[in-house]
Amino acid sequence: MKINKTALISVFIIYLTLLPVLGLSAEVEIKVVPVADHIYMLVGQGGNIGLFVGEDGTFLGDKKQLQEYREMLAVAYERLNSLKAQGKTAQEAVAAKPLADLEATWGKGVFNGDRWIELIYSGA
Repeated sequence: MKINKTALISVFIIYLTLLPVLGLSAEVEIKVVPVADHIYMLVGQGGNIGLFVGEDGTFLGDKKQLQEYREMLAVAYERLNSLKAQGKTAQEAVAAKPLADLEATWGKGVFNGDRWIELIYSGA
């Protein structure tokens, strides 16, 4: 599995950020282990961190959080793909609120569900 440029930049930033927080020096080795579908593990002294790298950003978390994130993306894709197959426009998809039940957990980031639909609907 090939590691993309976004992943390398993300790992470098995380590496530099975490070293002082964990009380480690730059001599500690952190390895990037590809797991599956843009999911990597940062393996090193003191524990492991999961890293999900997509075209539009990076999600950092433990195994459970990464599994839940991947499941949410699959659910969102299925719902939006279904609306698109029905011929719905992006505005109609937003009005249908297909991601409303995901908002409590996932809608607190940079984009809420409606904005996310507007941004990605053309590629669903």
